[in-house]
Amino acid sequence: MAIIGEELEDYVIDQINARQILHGSGAGNDIANIRKDQQINLLNSNTSWVKLASGISVTADKLKGIGIDSSLSGMRLAKKYILNSGFSKLEGGRLQQREGFLPQQSDSSYTYGSYGYSPMPGIENVDIKTLNRGSIKKATVKLKANNKQQFDIIDLLYLRLGYTVLLEWGNSLYTPNGTTREIVRGTLIEDPLRFFSSGYEKNKSYLDMLGPINFYRRKYAGNYDGLLGKVSNFSWAFMEDGSYDIEITIISLGDVVESLKLNISTDKTLSQFIATSVGTE
Repeated sequence: MAIIGEELEDYVIDQINARQILHGSGAGNDIANIRKDQQINLLNSNTSWVKLASGISVTADKLKGIGIDSSLSGMRLAKKYILNSGFSKLEGGRLQQREGFLPQQSDSSYTYGSYGYSPMPGIENVDIKTLNRGSIKKATVKLKANNKQQFDIIDLLYLRLGYTVLLEWGNSLYTPNGTTREIVRGTLIEDPLRFFSSGYEKNKSYLDMLGPINFYRRKYAGNYDGLLGKVSNFSWAFMEDGSYDIEITIISLGDVVESLKLNISTDKTLSQFIATSVGTE
């Protein structure tokens, strides 16, 4: 994590140099400096992406309350409704996007409600800021749900103060050296040994996620970042067209904050020195 006053990580420096090579390619009249196909693709086809996953285990009774089958209890609901390109589901270690038009299909991109056919919900905007000189992150995520069924699912998984969520974002393409193209593929959400694994569901803490997040930052040369945090605020509004505008605020705990120790008793000798000093003033 970038903290003010710290030097840049080596992979960040390497990525800056690689981008300088990439953007400087094609300059001048030297035929040897003509941009290659992969460089053109990098400059014209690179896009951003964002994923939001809930770390909440849901009981069967709560699912019945919103008309969802109880077979999705536990973490199964969170795995089926990850916010990435609409709703995506985690299956076989991969995020699978929905497809099809008919609502009766289990993986359809559309649902049918009182307002007719509705497309999938999705993330409209993400604003990420660093606080306390970079030690923690604050993310504001704006969502759109297009009917009440979609809103009920989002409400159950994301709209509670203190809920744990994993937010990831980055570039779809990157270059390690300025000439070749690499694709950002699987991330922490898809990692079978991390966020959604049975061990992390039961026995792990926030601290156990800091290392894996940094691993993916380095793996993708700074073209990936993520935060595991808590929902600190949320709001929603019902719109005239029957949709819901939702805003979620997420605060990461921060690796620097986690490393601090508070309320530690002072050494006896130091306490006596302080008392003596105060008494003589």
